[in-house]
Amino acid sequence: MKPRKPINMLYFIPAWLILASLSCLTLVTPGCESQEGALKDGYYTAAASDFNADGWKDYLTIYVKNGSIVTAEYNAYNATGLLRSWDTDYLKSIRKPGSQSPNHYPRQYCSFLVAVQNPSRVQTIDGGRKTHEIFVALAKAALDYSRLGKNAIAEVSLPETSYPDDI
Repeated sequence: MKPRKPINMLYFIPAWLILASLSCLTLVTPGCESQEGALKDGYYTAAASDFNADGWKDYLTIYVKNGSIVTAEYNAYNATGLLRSWDTDYLKSIRKPGSQSPNHYPRQYCSFLVAVQNPSRVQTIDGGRKTHEIFVALAKAALDYSRLGKNAIAEVSLPETSYPDDI
């Protein structure tokens, strides 16, 4: 018995569908945008210019590869260098009964940023409005430095906001 020739599936896809798909790809491909707003690969960090009233200095580090945000880390440190996410006593003191762990908000916002690639599109999580405001300010500054290819730490003056029920 003679072996059968494999079927080329391209014969079954209409030409108009292929052309429409390719034109859609060029509309959303980052390389097709103007290069003025393109993100440059590398690590970029934005940090608060001062420690806040609780003694923490927030920072955000993003990693850009192929013009897209691949990872993001949002945290804070105190004067001794201790990371807020590791200070269990502090986290217990600010956690409200029945609420998420305070570490939930920074992680979630980082995931959102990687997913949507735009800090203005990162949605606020219930109970994390203050964190959201700080996160967005830091993310915008880090992305500005990425567009410039500037590897220094962007210092951001953060407003001292107070939302009584938020972290």
